[in-house]
Amino acid sequence: MPSNFTNLVVTWFKEDFNYATSKDITNFVQSIPIFTDAGGGEVNEAQIVLSGAFGQFISDEISSETVIEEFDRFRIEVTDLAGNTYDRFFELKPSFLPTQTKAEGTLLTLDLIGTEYHTQQVHFNRAFWFADAFEVAREIGEGYQTNRGSRQPNLVGHDIGYSQGSKFGNGLPKSTVNHYEYGLHPDYVFNYWTDIGDKLGGSVDTGGVLDFFDTSFDTPSIDVINIAIFSQGSRTNDFLDDSSLPTLDKDDTDNVNVGEQEGGINPPTGSLICSWGSPKRGSLPTGHSIYESGIFQFVFRPLFDTNVTYLTDAKVIDNEKHFISIQDNNTGNTPDSSPLFWTQIDMADEFGDTVQYSEWTDGKAQQWINCGSNHTDKPSVTDGITTYLRGEFAPDPGNPPAGTFEFALAPGMFDCNIVINDNNTTDGEGFFRTYVDARATDDTELGLVADIYAYSGQINLFPRGFRILVDGTGTDTFSGTDPIGVVYTNNIAEFDGNGDWFVKYRPANFGSDLDKMQVAVIDDGVVWFWDSSAVQWKIQTGDMAHECFHVYDSLTNTASFDPKPTETDFAEFPDVTKAGGTFGENIDSAITVNVDTDSLIIKNRITEGGNVLPNSSYNQFGTWLCLRFPFSPANTGSASVGDIYGTASPSVNFPGLEPSTLTTQNMDFTSRGNFGYSFAESIDYGQLQSLAGVMKIEAFRGSVDFDGVKEVRVCLFDIVDNVVFADFEVPFVNTFFPFDLPISSFSIYRGRKPVYFSLSGNDIVDLKLPKELSLQNQFEWRNIKLMTMHLTLGYDRFQRYSPEAKGLTENPDFDDTSLIKMTGANLLMSVDDLHFTKPLLAIAGFDTVIRVLSPEFLERTHISLFDQLLNDARAELEKQQFEHTQYDIRTSGSRIFDFRYGDGFFFKSNVLTDREDDSDQPGSKNVKLVVERLEFSITSPGTGIGGLSRRIVGSRRFV
Repeated sequence: MPSNFTNLVVTWFKEDFNYATSKDITNFVQSIPIFTDAGGGEVNEAQIVLSGAFGQFISDEISSETVIEEFDRFRIEVTDLAGNTYDRFFELKPSFLPTQTKAEGTLLTLDLIGTEYHTQQVHFNRAFWFADAFEVAREIGEGYQTNRGSRQPNLVGHDIGYSQGSKFGNGLPKSTVNHYEYGLHPDYVFNYWTDIGDKLGGSVDTGGVLDFFDTSFDTPSIDVINIAIFSQGSRTNDFLDDSSLPTLDKDDTDNVNVGEQEGGINPPTGSLICSWGSPKRGSLPTGHSIYESGIFQFVFRPLFDTNVTYLTDAKVIDNEKHFISIQDNNTGNTPDSSPLFWTQIDMADEFGDTVQYSEWTDGKAQQWINCGSNHTDKPSVTDGITTYLRGEFAPDPGNPPAGTFEFALAPGMFDCNIVINDNNTTDGEGFFRTYVDARATDDTELGLVADIYAYSGQINLFPRGFRILVDGTGTDTFSGTDPIGVVYTNNIAEFDGNGDWFVKYRPANFGSDLDKMQVAVIDDGVVWFWDSSAVQWKIQTGDMAHECFHVYDSLTNTASFDPKPTETDFAEFPDVTKAGGTFGENIDSAITVNVDTDSLIIKNRITEGGNVLPNSSYNQFGTWLCLRFPFSPANTGSASVGDIYGTASPSVNFPGLEPSTLTTQNMDFTSRGNFGYSFAESIDYGQLQSLAGVMKIEAFRGSVDFDGVKEVRVCLFDIVDNVVFADFEVPFVNTFFPFDLPISSFSIYRGRKPVYFSLSGNDIVDLKLPKELSLQNQFEWRNIKLMTMHLTLGYDRFQRYSPEAKGLTENPDFDDTSLIKMTGANLLMSVDDLHFTKPLLAIAGFDTVIRVLSPEFLERTHISLFDQLLNDARAELEKQQFEHTQYDIRTSGSRIFDFRYGDGFFFKSNVLTDREDDSDQPGSKNVKLVVERLEFSITSPGTGIGGLSRRIVGSRRFV
């Protein structure tokens, strides 16, 4: 026998007989080039070279012996001179290699794999909502047990705690819970065990335990595998107890190799970890997904267990109250009566005081007002012929001169017909309406516009896509032509975001082709038209001339649809409010527009005298909300341009002042105008999937409430005047109802010529649509500029505003719509929790980056909660930031099997390390390592000295 092992037995078990028959083939073994003790995502392997003389094991026709076949199993037993043993079962891979040479004769090389590989053959899928890691690993094991075949080994140890004595069991903690959404994508049980161990490296407050766990397997018998899940480095002894760990001295080894490829000291490989989660559980703005995650984390918290040892920041429920541990090694201290060990917390502490779930509505009434028409409440608008006033005309109230109209102007909103591109009218005449943000002809007027609509009020810092109607002879900025030679005078100019104005539509250049084309000026809340014969822009007058603008009575923030932020009953709801206080955020998160409409019997198109003004009650039959990008679009009140969605720090040096539009790709700029992944708001990224939120409609007159179900239309406008729409229904019951409109559900909308043109005889003759319009109507999803939401009860089947027709000529049945038209009503539309859904994204490390090292994005599509995804990314960051130190140590001698995979040990060398990790040996050069892999080899088992050797791959532990 060789001098460094005392026993070698190789046994062959036939699969044909359910492994009941076996044969000792030790004498046929020529060598065992490799057999391992591995784990941590690796399956054990071995290679045995047998003598195949006379076809032994290869051909029964030649040798009259049973041949080795696929799924046969082999047992390797070896004992070193110190009495340490290696004993493991393997299974034959599907292929093996017989060879024959003159020098060596016939040889059969068997490639074997540990029988634990069967856990890589059985799939598992099941979602665990806030379960502890021990439970999840146990249930995964049960999944294997339930689904394994009769000739696949039995799993042992997944349902009991880990023991360093037996070296198997489930050592995952019970003190913290996470959401393991393993139900979306089936994977092998082997992989899920590894995934659980990786998640726990994050901080305690995000579901981790500041520890990493390894998984390994032993095979005590032919049909049994013992699982071992344990704290890294603590397979046999406590890694944190230096006195319990063995020391391997370099001087006791015959070869130490620290190579660049297999080992050495590698710098951190990642400082910025980005992880994609569930495809639709993210949100823009991100507050919705973060708030939702906070609720789930809170509600599904584990109950206090007197047998569990808790770390600082561990959270539990006790007596219906929530507590956070303020000490490590916290065992047996009942939270509700142990203030030295636990502090009570509530939802406000966790997220309610800091996270807005509806960032685009909560406290944003001013921003929404700024999105509407005439939001500054102008005192007057005039074209020199017609004058609209905000209030009574002075100095002769009630008796204004001809062409002047009192009470004509008020702040409002616009609808889907702010853009009309109708080349298919019944009379064969085209109709075109577009919009602009404001009017100006020179730098004095443009400066006033910039004060309101430009970043920092600077004349050269308008958002991209901002439109100006040059309603007269252009001077200063608008003198001469644009960069491609088109004159500004009497045309519509658009800012390109980089300092230049380009003419977008040019009615003044085409004679009578665009005569009577309309422009809805949002800043005025008034529709203008081009009079080619007078070479002048004029205010549109006549029947329903401004039907796309609708004033409101009030627009305010109102109570949240979520009752938790305002809950103060701490006795009934101690989890929501521990002391009776409200949340710091989310109190009045809804945005509500109130329109008090008159009876259409009293106020209708006829009674309005043939000239329905912008502020006419006739234009108020419904409710409307508008959203413009950037958001806010104006520097009015407490809001400023782009303060919610736009450039955070605009300057003349910033390229493009983006985002100026919303893109459904959502991969260009963050909501604050940054690009890349080194910012807190980089989690904004991810392709938009749908528009979602909750809406409430209320209709009443005095003490009478109206009911029914009404349709709401949402329209999106791109930067080139294409419009898409989607509809949904909301009951009139003063209760919030959810809506979720997939981006794919939006359809092209082409506004039709308004009803009043055919009613009043105000026809357009031979209008030719602008050449700039696309004939394809291909909506530019990368450039969404406007959004409108409105009730459709005042519109006909072509979505033309026609409140007298809707519900009467088209719907002759007397219903609630008819009743509202008869009596008038207060109509209130409230929107809360407004967001776009998108893939969930979490980023760890953006706040501490000195040098950006960003590895490939993690793909965790099974994770649906932000906190869980962030915890996963933080755990990966811990690993990537760790200075990976690995040693490749080769030894032979009397002690070969004294280490196991996952053991901790000290490697002593005055040459290869400068670390002094061993607290029991200060000043001694000892590096503390974990066995990551053991490889063994036996050459010439029958003869020769020292035929057994070992390779140890040792790495520093993640800390």
